[in-house]
Amino acid sequence: MLPGLSIVGAFAMGYCALAVIARGHVRLTSAEVLGFTVGLGVLVTGVSALAISIVGIGITQFVVVFIGLPLGIVSYLLRRPEEAAGRSLGVFLRTWFDFSDYSRGERAVATALLMLIAVAAAAFVGLYAVQYPDQTSMALAITGPNGSPNVTRDFSRGVMQAVEVYVLANATPGSSPFTVRVRLVPWNATGNESFHAVSATNRSFHLDAFAEYRESNIVVAPQGSQRLPYAIAVDSIGSFRLRFDLLNSQDRTLATNYLSIVVA
Repeated sequence: MLPGLSIVGAFAMGYCALAVIARGHVRLTSAEVLGFTVGLGVLVTGVSALAISIVGIGITQFVVVFIGLPLGIVSYLLRRPEEAAGRSLGVFLRTWFDFSDYSRGERAVATALLMLIAVAAAAFVGLYAVQYPDQTSMALAITGPNGSPNVTRDFSRGVMQAVEVYVLANATPGSSPFTVRVRLVPWNATGNESFHAVSATNRSFHLDAFAEYRESNIVVAPQGSQRLPYAIAVDSIGSFRLRFDLLNSQDRTLATNYLSIVVA
């Protein structure tokens, strides 16, 4: 709803700006009014965005309160209707759809454009009422022991290091269990290498270059988290990426996080 109101407000501001500039002295066709309304709306909004980048006021409040409201009042005072409301509406509609100075081809094009605009507006309004289901959005967080933000990045060859991984779920993680995949990728890897599997005991395992470990059957509650404490030893020397991937039941990657490490 709010995006639709914002679009309407921007166009209304452009129309008010056009009313202040033209002031009834320039006769404009419906297509020209529409073009100037959109152009001035974009221009005023863009200038406002530049202004608030310096002042630091929210774009909505700045445009509506400091620009839109005064502009609307000024345009009303300059273009105050002198006829009855019903008659003014009739005059407005006749003026808006006045194509008397158009050729037959131009009238056909203008009519087609107005119909397309009406269809697009109806489609946009209709889309606001459509409810879309939340897409599965998961995340992985890497911490030190007991959730400490101090994560070890300097490994000693063959020495176990404690690394904790947290699987974070959104409101609809799904009922199928997930899989966490741990890979040791050298920095000079080309991306075409194959990986070999390693086994673990109580989430304690050794990795060498292009090794991977998988833990399946991980279930996370909606908006919940699952803590996975690992003890990892690296048996190769060099610079690596310790990469963690969260996979769904179709083995599709949902989230990725990695730890850059140096093994000496």
